[in-house]
Amino acid sequence: MHTAKMTKTAVNYDYAELDFSEIYKKYFTKIKRELVKFDNKSSFSRTNDQIEELSQAFFTKVWANKILNSFDPNKAKSKDPILTFLKNHLRTFFKNLKEMETREAS
Repeated sequence: MHTAKMTKTAVNYDYAELDFSEIYKKYFTKIKRELVKFDNKSSFSRTNDQIEELSQAFFTKVWANKILNSFDPNKAKSKDPILTFLKNHLRTFFKNLKEMETREAS
């Protein structure tokens, strides 16, 4: 389990072991918001249920591919490095999803 210490400018974590369930609980809503933003920028329109399903699919991929294992706090420079890390992977997830949906529509 990791611990977090709040400072005025950043969240400091003990990265010895990232707990997936804690990451999921903390970041699920934030990832949903990011997916909505990506949709809006791409002129896609999904229902709340679809966004919820995509968010779950994203975290399923994070879990199955052990993506959190590649998190390197030494490379992080943001106030919330785990969120930045997840957003970077979310961009790729969304890009692949959009390409698949475009192919299926053709």
